[in-house]
Amino acid sequence: MDKAIVQFINKHYLLALATSKDNLVYCCNVYYVFNQENNSFIFSSDTKTKHAQDFIANPNVAGTIEAIKYGLMFIKNQHPIIATINPSHFILVLEILLIE
Repeated sequence: MDKAIVQFINKHYLLALATSKDNLVYCCNVYYVFNQENNSFIFSSDTKTKHAQDFIANPNVAGTIEAIKYGLMFIKNQHPIIATINPSHFILVLEILLIE
């Protein structure tokens, strides 16, 4: 991945995540860390949240990281990796395809 893109991602910590379920779209903000080795965003979410319920049912998601002058969009269209912390909370790892 281009160094400038990695620097941009690492400089920020908030992304807008778009999900959908039953042809209804939803968008929320999540705080993330970036795993450069796997090109993945990692964030934690309660399984009761709308966005968690959506991407459990439909792994097709998209998102953006925005800055005043620049932005980055990603799409994820395979099943995410989910690590359970406890029955009501998990960590999601999204391996990404970047669209510059």
